[in-house]
Amino acid sequence: MWLVSNIWYHRHQFYLNIVANAMAVFLILMVSILSDNVIKSIDEQLGNLGLNVTMLQMFSSDDVNDKWFEDFINEFDIETASVYFSYNNDDHVVARCDADLGRMFSLQLRQGSFLDESDIQYNNNCTVLGSKASEKLGVSSVGDKVSINGISFKVKGILEESDDNLFVDVNESVLIPSGYDFGNNVVNRTYYFINNGRYIDGYLDEVLGEGNYLLINQSQLVNTTSLLTEMISNVLMFIASVSLLVSLIGMINSMLSNIRARTYEIGIKKAMGAGDNDIYLEFLLESFIVFTLGTLVGWILIIGFAGIINLSGLMSIRIDYYQCLSDIVKLLVTGGLCGIYPAYKASHITIMDAIRKV
Repeated sequence: MWLVSNIWYHRHQFYLNIVANAMAVFLILMVSILSDNVIKSIDEQLGNLGLNVTMLQMFSSDDVNDKWFEDFINEFDIETASVYFSYNNDDHVVARCDADLGRMFSLQLRQGSFLDESDIQYNNNCTVLGSKASEKLGVSSVGDKVSINGISFKVKGILEESDDNLFVDVNESVLIPSGYDFGNNVVNRTYYFINNGRYIDGYLDEVLGEGNYLLINQSQLVNTTSLLTEMISNVLMFIASVSLLVSLIGMINSMLSNIRARTYEIGIKKAMGAGDNDIYLEFLLESFIVFTLGTLVGWILIIGFAGIINLSGLMSIRIDYYQCLSDIVKLLVTGGLCGIYPAYKASHITIMDAIRKV
């Protein structure tokens, strides 16, 4: 408590340090939180657009083994993949797909749920309708029945209307398990998958035949966008770090000035029996407490800032408290290290230095 009382006694000398540290910590945490939120938002938007998905469209399947896609998935360890075989059916599109299609394109459901692995495995008579397809079929709720090529399907889910997807028009689609086969009247034979970056063109040329397919891969665009976002984040973090550095230099300079002003006080303490280690520890803890107070104020400002932004509706800011705690610990360690030199200078002030100061 004596140390806290001592800081309170000299509080006027520490106010500006606390404010400067608080603003620097606020900038560091704000850039870190906003960068994480912006990167996550961009990744989510890219996923909704399907830019992280590779599309392969076949022109002819006459000379191709029907099991080639399954072998391809195993060969390249692809975890997320789906076929999309569409048939024209009056004023909507019937499409065979797998459970991964919903995850790949982040399809949002108005009601019910998307097809799952058991639906695909057992060819369950269930379907997921796009928003416009449900209106055309007169379906308004999950559990209704629709007839497709004479087969009765139970509606498992109805999708939200979406204009984001670059590859699949889900609004007009009636999605059914991929195991159903309505003959050779397939209009569009397309495969979607998320590639892990391995080169696949040579394999596809060998299996499907060169020129027998169209491959669209936007991974380069996605990587470029991610690199650009990360670069902007790093630049902002550098600017915030410079402000922290300036704050720390100002704190060190203020501590040194404070020590010079308290030379007489240090001399009296040494005359009363305080050793160099006692003085060193006092000033080290003093600088650490001042920096901790600044960090605490900065953290309170961050919580208030995030709350105001969320209430305004401009954007949604989610705070990763674990990451913030990690950043705060690093900042506290940095602030503690900056107090070493001033504390060292204070501990080496002698009684004669204090007498000369009188």
